[in-house]
Amino acid sequence: MPNYPATPQGDELPLGTVEVAHPQHGLAVVSMRGEHDLSTAPELTRALAEAAAHSNVVVDLSECTFIDSTVLNALAKTARAVHAQGERLVLVIPSETSQVARIAQMTHLAEILSIHSTHRAALASIQSEAQP
Repeated sequence: MPNYPATPQGDELPLGTVEVAHPQHGLAVVSMRGEHDLSTAPELTRALAEAAAHSNVVVDLSECTFIDSTVLNALAKTARAVHAQGERLVLVIPSETSQVARIAQMTHLAEILSIHSTHRAALASIQSEAQP
């Protein structure tokens, strides 16, 4: 499972990490932890590209404390690429993740991406669409 930590500058600590897992054929899970913004964009972009290569993608923001417009743009761009391959990208944003949930609400993210409150619900939505 590759881990893409943000590159610290000087004495700064990394803002966030991104991990990609492929728990089953045709499915990638991208787990984002901590704060993500322009400084973590290169790692996030690499992780999303890896996940989207040949898979449905679940982006788990359960442990993410902040996202900015850079992240929103990367998610939307990856969702378009995944959709063009006939696959899906869905998000996990629990309501308890108040900052990220608020950002998703303010930006109307649910209008362009499917958002689920649990990892299990996100997986179920992908699996139900994959069944004939």
